[in-house]
Amino acid sequence: IDRIAEFTTYNGIQLLDTDNEFTIQVGPSETSNDVSRIVIGNMRATGPQLNISPAAIDTFPNAQKANDLLEEAQLKVLSGRNRIAAFQNRLELSVTTRPASECACRTRKAACAMPT
Repeated sequence: IDRIAEFTTYNGIQLLDTDNEFTIQVGPSETSNDVSRIVIGNMRATGPQLNISPAAIDTFPNAQKANDLLEEAQLKVLSGRNRIAAFQNRLELSVTTRPASECACRTRKAACAMPT
């Protein structure tokens, strides 16, 4: 888990080894409607989110405790993945629901700016 957290990057930014907040401009202005934010937590095994520490499995109670710890960590990882997927869906929706007039206006401006 730590190796995955250490090497998961996007555009050179490590995503899972520390708590990160990403702000993405999704509209023409900097109002709250045109800016989206997502926080991706520290997903290292020994980090504050998962907090998986070495566990003994030499007895049944210890093995049960280790299993419970791993199940809890798995739920946290799934929750984080779901938040990222929901954020991606919101970004895709904001791109596909641009008003037609705004898209046409931008297309005309781009065409006018092109050298002939």
